Amino acid sequence: MSLRLWIVAGMWVSVAAFAGAQAPEFLIPGTYEITAGQSITLAVRSAAPNDDLGPPAPGDLSRFFIRVAGMQDNREAMPGPMEPGRGPVLPLTEPGVTMLVADWKPVVLEIEPAAFREFLAARVPKIDPGTVPDGAAVRVRHVRSAKSILHVSARGGQPPDAATGTSKSGQLAEVRATFDPATTPVGADMPVRVYVRGDSESRVLVRALHASAPPEEFLTNAKGMGDFPLSAPGPWRVQFQWARALKDDPDADWEVFSGTLTFSTPRPAAGGKP
Repeated sequence: MSLRLWIVAGMWVSVAAFAGAQAPEFLIPGTYEITAGQSITLAVRSAAPNDDLGPPAPGDLSRFFIRVAGMQDNREAMPGPMEPGRGPVLPLTEPGVTMLVADWKPVVLEIEPAAFREFLAARVPKIDPGTVPDGAAVRVRHVRSAKSILHVSARGGQPPDAATGTSKSGQLAEVRATFDPATTPVGADMPVRVYVRGDSESRVLVRALHASAPPEEFLTNAKGMGDFPLSAPGPWRVQFQWARALKDDPDADWEVFSGTLTFSTPRPAAGGKP
């Protein structure tokens, strides 16, 4: 069997590296619920074809920010210091439902047409894979965005401000929860809205993954919305990918957008009430 190769940022890479380069990225905090003044570790992981999390794909961050209680702290890079093998340590000083947002600088991949058609058929139902002709490699610009929602409690146990959890981040590829993910209980439905370049998109395939529950999938409606059942407590990963053909772009023939959201559904309290 011959080894198929692609170019990523000017370098030939293997099939396995290609799978990582075109996969969505997730922000994975060490915990989703802390008290103000404590710190979390923050990792970046890529979605693998088997839904496990692998190492992050190559690429540099273009934006990172922390939003809580009407305030936004913009950073040029992921904050430090680093813990070996665990990512940066991030102190969170303000109470409230907290949004962590990361965008990566786009990378351009050169992909075999058959492989790109296979990707579109599996992940982007709005596009007819037959529009990708045989012949030269397809130049694909990959745009990646990720978001995570945390619950940062005030000292003394006062309920945190929850408005941030449903706010729009303005990312190029965004999964926006329209109920607060940090407080919505097990058994409820989680409604989300998908945006690409700031506009809601219909017929986007959204996948919601949990370590101990079956994967959930749905297509967004005409307003870019859909929902899935929160069938288990604990961490959820939500992802989508969307594509468009480009005209008169000197560097790419297609653009692929990958957006993700991570959050944790609270566990029911004693007596069955959240």
